[in-house]
Amino acid sequence: MKNKDAIAQYNRAVELIAQQRYGEALVALAAVIRMEPHSADAIYAVGTIFYGQGRYAEAVGAYEAALAERPGFAEAHNNLGVAARANGDTERAVVAYERATQLRPGYADAFANLGTVLTELGEFSRAERAFDRAFQLDPTNVKVLKARFETRAAAPDDPRLRDVESVAMRIESLAPVDRVEAEFLLAKVYSDLEQRDEAFAHLVRANTAHRALIEYDEPAMLGLFARVKALFGPGFLRENAGGGARSEGPIFIIGMPRSGTTLIEQIFASHPRVRAGGELKAIYETVTEFAQTRDAHFPEMLAGCTPQDLRRLGERYLERVGWLAEAERFTDKMPTNFLYAGLIALALPNAKIVHVMRDPVDTCLSCYERHFNEALPYAYDLVELGRYYRAYADLSAHWREVLTPETLLEVRYEDVVADVEAQARRLLDHTGLEWDASVLEFHRTRRTVRTASVQQVRTPLYASAVGRARGYADKLQPLLEALAE
Repeated sequence: MKNKDAIAQYNRAVELIAQQRYGEALVALAAVIRMEPHSADAIYAVGTIFYGQGRYAEAVGAYEAALAERPGFAEAHNNLGVAARANGDTERAVVAYERATQLRPGYADAFANLGTVLTELGEFSRAERAFDRAFQLDPTNVKVLKARFETRAAAPDDPRLRDVESVAMRIESLAPVDRVEAEFLLAKVYSDLEQRDEAFAHLVRANTAHRALIEYDEPAMLGLFARVKALFGPGFLRENAGGGARSEGPIFIIGMPRSGTTLIEQIFASHPRVRAGGELKAIYETVTEFAQTRDAHFPEMLAGCTPQDLRRLGERYLERVGWLAEAERFTDKMPTNFLYAGLIALALPNAKIVHVMRDPVDTCLSCYERHFNEALPYAYDLVELGRYYRAYADLSAHWREVLTPETLLEVRYEDVVADVEAQARRLLDHTGLEWDASVLEFHRTRRTVRTASVQQVRTPLYASAVGRARGYADKLQPLLEALAE
């Protein structure tokens, strides 16, 4: 930029972006672009704003426009990858990240981002090479080191263990967030090495440290479960039946996190007539939007709703899922949609719901072993986790009573492991899909998987996860007592 006024406005926009004052920043950048229409930096900054606002498709367009002005702009290639991934275009993200690393061979963040999308695509060898390069460039990055062990489990002769030992020696000097990552890393490595005592000790430290960094309003959460159950009684469902959008496309897969929902989606995704959507926020966003118009929270916002309201809710959901709704059938695998099962039955009455269940203790232990960052705030304390599971199980029993078998099918993870074909046939029958043997080869299906089960669904079924918590029974007493209350 040569124009002094443009430079001043650009610097002001950068400050506003840092403060997340996006509207004012866009005004400033519009002024910059009027004065300097070919400024790649200003156009790039517009992309940053769009991304911050969740406008991922527009962010992609802005980054591409910046690259048209400056093809060698490595940061724009990297952020194009970030926006494309957020917009659901993982393949495009791979190309963008690779270009960023070619332009700047020392770009650690771009290598780490590349490793992440390759992991999601199941290309673990390529992902490991990308993570290795990122760690070579930034050997203090604990998160990248942890990601290296998501591509391949640790083994006794694993040379990567030297890096883990180095982290363990300086763990007390790490910042709180990095210390949490390091403790989860050590728990994962010791678990891979089947050293359960050491693994669980680090797991407790990891969860305790993370719990201290977050807020969780347990009474509000458990109260929400009770309010949902109270509203969606047989009478309410009966009185409001007959409305909603008539699409037969959605297949909702619900349940606790780590219960097997990703496996079930992978089976569906292997059918030629089904497109996998992954964990979509569309129901939550639709509910939030409607609640704002009614000046009430969910579920009370539905009091006095009309058939037109329910149809509009269903239509807004379909609008939000965008390109997925163009498919004949598609999956929405957001586990916590179990809160909205009654609403789904009213707003999308032709949709199908599959509830995936797994042994409660196995499920809770698996949640406790994962670092979900800001998500699942109930999962970092065994007692809170147990109470949450009890509330979930109580609401699930309610849905079992009030929703019809035509709408809701329950599938047990353990039954899928024992006889995948029998359960796959149940799934297809429930959703009106003809039998296709390709669903039994689910581990070969290439698609983006962004859950903690990314490795598991790339391999044939195995039974080692069934009853896994029994090996930790002596360490899980607080959880067992909370579940039994």
